[in-house]
Amino acid sequence: MPTFVFKGRNRGGEIIVGERSADSREVLRQLLRREQVQLTSVKEKGREIAVPKLGGRGKKVKAKDLSIFTRQFSVMIDAGLPLVQCLEILAQQQDSKNFQQVLTDVRQDVEEGATLAAAMARHPKVFDHLFVNMIEAGEAGGILDLILQRLSTYIEKIVKLRRDVISAMIYPAAVIVIAVAVITVIMIFVIPSFQSIFVGLLGPGEQLPLPTRIVVNISEFIAGIGGLIILAALVGVGVGLRFYYRTPRGQRGEQTGALDAMLGKIADFYEQEVDSAIASLLTLIEPVMIGFLGVTIGGIVIAMYLPLFTLIGKMSQGGGH
Repeated sequence: MPTFVFKGRNRGGEIIVGERSADSREVLRQLLRREQVQLTSVKEKGREIAVPKLGGRGKKVKAKDLSIFTRQFSVMIDAGLPLVQCLEILAQQQDSKNFQQVLTDVRQDVEEGATLAAAMARHPKVFDHLFVNMIEAGEAGGILDLILQRLSTYIEKIVKLRRDVISAMIYPAAVIVIAVAVITVIMIFVIPSFQSIFVGLLGPGEQLPLPTRIVVNISEFIAGIGGLIILAALVGVGVGLRFYYRTPRGQRGEQTGALDAMLGKIADFYEQEVDSAIASLLTLIEPVMIGFLGVTIGGIVIAMYLPLFTLIGKMSQGGGH
């Protein structure tokens, strides 16, 4: 059994240095934790190893996982379980290794004397400003369990809103994607073929009608470098929106007593408005989508028929002579 030289802090903040035999460093950590000593460094055979912390690193946690964690956390706090024990149990229950490590770090920071809000603030990818500030207010006002309940309700409403919006947008998004793909194929492959046919029938000196020339120019633009420019612009917009929605948003309530009512009103608002908002969105999207497709497809068809009318007119004039 190896012997370790360790350094740690007790509940009073005093530095504790000593030696202890244990099967592993994790076993030593557990033994010292029972004695209310937080391990900060371990040395074995002359080699010192600092206890690692991820502090702010890691990936973002799914909103659903955060909602479940917050709900379970509120139930445990309401039942009177110690804060550190709640965090330890919840960390062990997480399927996500990233979230498990984050909660372990938060527990360690709390054991070392940090507030729960301060410990969570070190992981901004998981706990945003709103979450941290609400926890801070709950700790200051002694209503942490109530704040956690409201936070979990709020996050659940947000998750439901996103799910409903995504479900409602699947059909129009699929129609738009298919339509854009079909129009792109027409503009890149079909229009150039018609252009060659029209030039051959009308003769090299005959100018195509203006709408036809516009469609042909658009086709040449998309088939050339223009298509790459449009693709790059769409990718840039998508990346920009993704980064924008990752920026910290949310404001802290000035009065602790008003925080509970504030989150309650926000959650109720989302619950009442989500159905009507989605219905209004679909009502707006459907006519816009139909109008866009009608104008685009109709414009292309008319532009392609105009040279035929010109050709028929020339043939009629030639037949009359």
